[in-house]
Amino acid sequence: MTVGVEGASSNEDSGATLSRCNSSGTVADSDPDLLVHYDFDNNVNDVRNAYGDGRYNLSNTGGTIKYAQGCAYGNAAYFDTTTGHLFNDDFIDDNETSLSENFTVSAWVYADSGNTQFNSAYSTGNGSGRDHQLDLNLNTGTPRIRLMVSNETMGLDDPITSSEWYHIAVIHNTSNSCLSGAASCQWELFKNGVSIGTRNTSSPATWTKLKIGINRQEGSQWMGYVDEFKVYGRALGLNEVNDLYKRDYIIEPAYSVTFRYDGTLSHAIKFSPDGTKLFVLINSGYNSNGIQQFELSTPWDLQTRIEFNNYAYDKFIKYVLGVAGGGSNDSKWTNDFHFNQDGTKLFLLSDSANADDARVREYNLAIPYEISSVDSSSQQVHVIEERNSTQSHIDRPISFDFNNDGTKITVGGWDGNNSNQRIYEFSLAGPYDFSSITRLGAAFDQSFFDKFDTGVTDSPSALIWKADGTKLLYLKESGEVYSYSVTVPFDLGSTLTAEGLKATIVESSATCFTGLTLNVAQDRLFYVANDRLANGSCGYGSSVDMIVGSMPFQW
Repeated sequence: MTVGVEGASSNEDSGATLSRCNSSGTVADSDPDLLVHYDFDNNVNDVRNAYGDGRYNLSNTGGTIKYAQGCAYGNAAYFDTTTGHLFNDDFIDDNETSLSENFTVSAWVYADSGNTQFNSAYSTGNGSGRDHQLDLNLNTGTPRIRLMVSNETMGLDDPITSSEWYHIAVIHNTSNSCLSGAASCQWELFKNGVSIGTRNTSSPATWTKLKIGINRQEGSQWMGYVDEFKVYGRALGLNEVNDLYKRDYIIEPAYSVTFRYDGTLSHAIKFSPDGTKLFVLINSGYNSNGIQQFELSTPWDLQTRIEFNNYAYDKFIKYVLGVAGGGSNDSKWTNDFHFNQDGTKLFLLSDSANADDARVREYNLAIPYEISSVDSSSQQVHVIEERNSTQSHIDRPISFDFNNDGTKITVGGWDGNNSNQRIYEFSLAGPYDFSSITRLGAAFDQSFFDKFDTGVTDSPSALIWKADGTKLLYLKESGEVYSYSVTVPFDLGSTLTAEGLKATIVESSATCFTGLTLNVAQDRLFYVANDRLANGSCGYGSSVDMIVGSMPFQW
């Protein structure tokens, strides 16, 4: 939705309000190397004011700047054809030597859809032969945030979506050491705490003027928002960049709660669409799999759960599917689950008692998204893949996800023949109809899986598609969350691009991350994790805590 900020200045513009953004308050930045800080909270002053005389306050030329709710604390500066741009003639490398040596620029930016090529969020001079600018590259039709230095088109750019907030950091480092671990570099560009890339340039860094909202040649006006613009007199470290991204905008901070279930292990997490019901898949050993349902008095807030005592669950269904090694209904592990779109069907992903095939078990629910209403007699068992000694396959499935209409599933897991990881896609007979299952595309063997930048010992704890099918999230057991884009929605057979690390989940008491999901808005992650046993394994034991947590997220 789009709203204004009540009580703001008369130049206030309508701002895009996002659930993950702050709308008020301030955050103190006590970093001794902070040179300037423009928070744009209804003024263009340098709130750092290191010299006490306002020498680096901005001036407005070519129009009248507007203010609106930002994605960080308080308001943001809004730029359009009527606002002109902001500048300061004194914030230059002659006055601050670090601006030609080691420095970091940090800012929140939001590009309207009306931007054109070279429109710049900020620039550091008046000509393209020197200085640098953060602009938009629209050569491919899709907006890409780009760092340009001197007259060199550096190629440091990454796709963005118009009308969305992004945290950007630009780092210059004369020591030629890169945060991303590359052998050498002078420049590095970060988007939402993740390195886009590094580049060396033949020209030294120069600042001959600070301009916000326009490019160096002053012909390409930024259309959109800039907020919390900061410059530090040193090259920040990787964790510092990530902290800036997380600290500025989180209105609901990351948090977790502990569920004490001795001897159990969590595997997957889901919610009802309205966020009032939480479901966690737990196991307490072979052939003993269950789904625990929790009611949340506040939607999507794990801290408001209503928990039932120990194992006296009236909202709990426990599946003991046959005897190990016998019958068509036997099961060794159940690792993931999903509901259909209206919550009247439940699908469990499991293997057989001998771990030699991948199966989906289907159940009917009399009441949508109500575990206690599951009809166990309605069980149908669908074999997806069987162990095959001559063909790559998945016989130990770990995670799966549907496309947006339920006609296709993406399954991740292991090939028991050689312990290699696999991700395969299968088409179904119809929406959530497993009466026929067909593997799609070429066999995605280990060489394909290596595109996911993981070792063969780290299984896919969770796979989640973006709602529009253009990106896939991959959770590693270590808590790292990676993103990959595809050119055809929900199709891993199309061109796959690794976008890198999107989030790292850290828990002091749990290091085995086993499940991941998103809220409907897809701007918060929810995860389940288990603590390790004394031997370091992620297995069952008498003192295993289950951690359920949440953190902000942006694609």
